[in-house]
Amino acid sequence: MLDNKFVYHNLAHTQRVVEKANELAELAKLSELEKKYLALSAWLHDTGYTKQIENHEDESAKIASTFLTEQGCSKDDIYPVCNLILATKIYHEPTNQLEKIIRDADCAHIGSKNYIDISELLRKE
Repeated sequence: MLDNKFVYHNLAHTQRVVEKANELAELAKLSELEKKYLALSAWLHDTGYTKQIENHEDESAKIASTFLTEQGCSKDDIYPVCNLILATKIYHEPTNQLEKIIRDADCAHIGSKNYIDISELLRKE
C-alpha cells in the first residue's frame, strides 16, 4: 500500500502518465503491441514506491514482472515492459522511441498548464 504522504507519486500522477503516454503513442503511430507495452509500463512505473523511494524503479520492475507473470503474460511481453519502467530512472538515456515516450509522459507535468499547482504539491512532499 502506498503511504498517504505521497502527494505527487500517487494514483493521480500515474493516471496523468498513462494519459500522456497514450496521447504520445497515438501521435507516434505506434503498433498495438508497442501501445500495450507503453500503457502497462505507465500504469506500473511507480509501484515500487510501495516498497522504497530510492531506486523505486527497480522495485517497480520486480512488481510488474511478478504481477504480469501471475496474469499469464509471457516473458516476451514482460521484458519490454520492465525495460520501459527502468527507463524512467532519472539519469537513464533513452535508447529507443518507446523509452523516449515513457520518459516524456512521466515528466509531462513540467510543460503543463498545471505546472505551478503540481510543483506546489512537490514542495510539500
